[in-house]
Amino acid sequence: MGVLNVLYQSDDNYSKYMGVSILSLLENNKATEDILIVIIDDKISQNVKDDLGKIVEKYGRRLQWIDAEQIRNDTVASLWPKYEGTKKNTNCYLKYFIFDGMLDESIDRIMYIDSDSLVLGSLDDLFTLDMQDKSIGMARCSIITKSYLESTGIGLNNVYFNSGMNLFDTKRWHNRQYSKKIIDMAVAGRAFEAVDQDLLNIVLKGDVIDIGCQYNYQYMHAAFPHSIYLKYYRPFDHYSKEELDAVNSPKIVHFLRFLGESPWNRYSVHPFTEMYEKYLKMSPWSMDDRLPSKNNGLSFRIGKTAYKILPKSFFLIFFKLYHGRLKLSLDKKAKKRLRV
Repeated sequence: MGVLNVLYQSDDNYSKYMGVSILSLLENNKATEDILIVIIDDKISQNVKDDLGKIVEKYGRRLQWIDAEQIRNDTVASLWPKYEGTKKNTNCYLKYFIFDGMLDESIDRIMYIDSDSLVLGSLDDLFTLDMQDKSIGMARCSIITKSYLESTGIGLNNVYFNSGMNLFDTKRWHNRQYSKKIIDMAVAGRAFEAVDQDLLNIVLKGDVIDIGCQYNYQYMHAAFPHSIYLKYYRPFDHYSKEELDAVNSPKIVHFLRFLGESPWNRYSVHPFTEMYEKYLKMSPWSMDDRLPSKNNGLSFRIGKTAYKILPKSFFLIFFKLYHGRLKLSLDKKAKKRLRV
């Protein structure tokens, strides 16, 4: 195969976590002939950028930086509204606006990977995958319910995908004008909880190929036996037990916050914490960089205690109710911020 093109984006807050992810990518793709890592830089500190450069150079790979401000100023992203959904994030959408002149024309396929992820296997198969004339490849989201699909207007006849891993066919994306279509949807002013993820599912409906859960293995897949998770949490239109069981060695694990925590939080109960620590120890960043959890309120403390002491089936019933209450709270905040 040719070049493995991989895209990341980060501000300074997430830059070290992104660095650990990049290290895992390089460590587990040594046999790949050539790797180009493209990073959308939203004010990442020079020290971290220097460390990232050294990591990429150590593995003999290439690195390209794209300035986030250039995207905001020189693309249709300049029209992005101030309102950004219930989960405020100033850079989550930037990856959708680099396909109109910011990448080398020779790049016809690129894999975007969230910073809160680890790459545990070869990604070469993604770059020979038949995309069946689809513009993007994604894996299904593990915590979506019928009520959420109805509330967003996505509808029950459509699969809902997680936007943490995006396999872009850059030419199809450009020719089908998806950057503009996403902006058009964003400026409509509708409040969405997941910001870019909801917009992506709505705008690209029917133009997504399912790349499988091995490329976006989420915490629910690791925290609970698959049969218990599917029975008691009952995600809508997710992978079957047989499909989940078939993934003996996931290629990419996606952290997502679990009970308000990520693996880099101190005393985290996140299912991927031990795995994250393995690659953190290989990085220039110390274990001392692990942060205390910001989500230390009563509901989160109750959730952590319940996870530790309850049988998995009972906890999943509790977790689904907990997750539903959290969504109601976010919806109320969204309505207050919704522009008139």
